[in-house]
Amino acid sequence: MTTQPNPNAQHLKVFTDNAFFLLAHSKTILADPRMGAAIVRNNLPGCFLGGKNPTYMSLGAYLFMWSNRPATTFISDGLPALIYNTAGNPCTGSNICQIIRSDGSTASCHAPNTFLPIIKAFGNALKLFRATKDVTDPYTLEQVVEMLRAETLPRHESTQA
Repeated sequence: MTTQPNPNAQHLKVFTDNAFFLLAHSKTILADPRMGAAIVRNNLPGCFLGGKNPTYMSLGAYLFMWSNRPATTFISDGLPALIYNTAGNPCTGSNICQIIRSDGSTASCHAPNTFLPIIKAFGNALKLFRATKDVTDPYTLEQVVEMLRAETLPRHESTQA
């Protein structure tokens, strides 16, 4: 019996492998509603974020959150890191966060600061995502990465003699 690859795990790997690349291109992505509305299939704990489980966010919501909510970015093991998932109890402060480091590695850790600002940042980003649900025919995350990579590849012009 052959085990089929998990498409959500493959999708999440595309996201974590390219998070800093996507953040570097956030102006381009946020300027295009179809790019910004690309779904990131990452199961967030919807119960504390005002949604149902599983809760997904758009790429634009992640980029907005990382760019505008300092609680979701920090230094981990000497490298810039982005929080891309979190779970815990805002009343007790017990928590766990999943992070992406600039070298592409991922890890779990406790919130580097207080947990409440992180939950609020995710909640605000989810509100933004709800507004993008009306975008017709959004690109997939994989399409966004592919388009941006094609734009940033050096163009070799052929020389004619």
